[in-house]
Amino acid sequence: LGSFLFLILFSYHPEDPGVDRVTSATVIHNYGGYTGAWVASILLYIFGVWAFWLPFLLLTVAWRTFRMTQDRAEQMDRLLRGGVGIFLLVVSGSALSALFLDPHTFWVPLPHSGGGVVGYAISQLLVDTLDLLATTLFLLVLMGLAIALITGMTWLEIFEKTGKAVWSLVSWGKLGWLKLKQRLGMPTGESLSGASGLSAKNNRVQGGALVKRLRPSQKAQDAAQRGANTPAKRGAEIGSVAEIKSAMYPTSRGALPPADLLDPPPDQPPSYTPEQLAEMSQLLEQNLRDFGVKAAVESVQPGPVVTRFEVLPAPGVKVSQISNLAKDLARALSVPSVRVVEVIPGKSTVGIEIPNLQRQVIALREIITSESFVQAHSPLTLALGKDIAGEPVVADLAKMPHLLVAGTTGSGKSVGINAMILSMLYKATPEQVRLIMVDPKMLELSVYEDIPHLLTPVVTDMNEAASALRWCVYEMDRRYQLMAKLGVRNISGFNEKVCAAIDRGEPLVDPLWKPDPSFGHELAESAPTLTPLPFIVVVIDEFADMMMVVGKKVEEIAKVERPKLIVCGASAYSRDW
Repeated sequence: LGSFLFLILFSYHPEDPGVDRVTSATVIHNYGGYTGAWVASILLYIFGVWAFWLPFLLLTVAWRTFRMTQDRAEQMDRLLRGGVGIFLLVVSGSALSALFLDPHTFWVPLPHSGGGVVGYAISQLLVDTLDLLATTLFLLVLMGLAIALITGMTWLEIFEKTGKAVWSLVSWGKLGWLKLKQRLGMPTGESLSGASGLSAKNNRVQGGALVKRLRPSQKAQDAAQRGANTPAKRGAEIGSVAEIKSAMYPTSRGALPPADLLDPPPDQPPSYTPEQLAEMSQLLEQNLRDFGVKAAVESVQPGPVVTRFEVLPAPGVKVSQISNLAKDLARALSVPSVRVVEVIPGKSTVGIEIPNLQRQVIALREIITSESFVQAHSPLTLALGKDIAGEPVVADLAKMPHLLVAGTTGSGKSVGINAMILSMLYKATPEQVRLIMVDPKMLELSVYEDIPHLLTPVVTDMNEAASALRWCVYEMDRRYQLMAKLGVRNISGFNEKVCAAIDRGEPLVDPLWKPDPSFGHELAESAPTLTPLPFIVVVIDEFADMMMVVGKKVEEIAKVERPKLIVCGASAYSRDW
């Protein structure tokens, strides 16, 4: 139908038979013959110059309906909306044409006014009811509504695409002018590479969701740039993938802070002297015998908080007999509580833990400088404290992407969170780990405002926190697409492959980058290259409060599967209660 209308309208001739002319001429100029001449004359008589737009509008609606969807119901819905849009656009356009266009100014004289009979009648009715200015504004708004119905886009999207098209046209003209000046040998004052920066400005993120852009602070950007541009030092820096100590976590450039910044552990006397431990061992054996349990203390392990007595039960003594005596033993030993460890891995003894009279202070510097922390290869190594025997305990956050720190007021949640954050700062550079911190109280995490590891300033607004988490979900999906394109299974393999390509002098091109065809072939060659991806850690203070305020918005990040977070290098931990 659209093709037929295009054929007969653009071959319209005023001497052909029509509504305004009856002739016995045997020569028909219209390509549609006698019928085509009459149909073209009727359409031009009714709609005026806007009849010429009917073929294009019909073809546009048909293409959008049958090429962009296969659902029958959706096709009918688009056809209906497209038909209403065409009707409103032609009617409003005809009315405007009847007001401002002369029918004799075109390449062929029209049968009626510039807007046809319909446009003339509607324009006269509106002008008599309103005035000329109000009628013009009303018809323009009606045309905008019709265009939105035909294209299926909102006004904002229409304005955005129109602006992008105009900017692309300006960029194309600027590029052509620079190329012409170069060919003529004239000074350009600007290189084509400078013009290619327009491509980067207009290259939008390929994604469906609208995500609020996170802007790092200027200090964080400067600090990260200084770390990235620091020249490699012999013995302290790594220059090639072959020298990487760990295949899982390639070491990047940048200096780590010295442990001297932390306070050394204070001198603390042991909780119990050897004589006291011997007396307590005899007292424990005596109390067990009083309750009918034969057992002997094999060893004693004093720790910073509790002291463990490893007891070997006599043959025939059940472990449950000792467990049932926990409260009685606490009363007999005059201590607040006793904990019975029924199974100690690798040993046949039973552990009885008694709290120390004085709890020792565990300094973070002890854990940071310990052998277990120094030899850990993961940039997400966390310093957790000491175990029962006083040995340092570290953990890898990458193996537990969802970490919830909960407890009552004053139980040490804030101290634990700060120790975890500092341990990552002592283990990883800004190139390896980036942080997103959410602190609605503006108290706990504000001290980290200027560190270079921050991906965005500390978030204090709940709605911005939801946007940050949605960005994390999008970034996770983008990383999965990159890893699929490169054929690797996790972020460590991705970084290793990217670093190897950089060392060979053949950096990999971003496979997800899509050039804008409106900028030409020269700009299409400026595709960005891949760089190693950092781990992303999200720290949330008062997670329960945020779930109450914007629970629906952050539900998506909370439901992300654990293996997906591990593979793409994203982690999240929060403090609650």
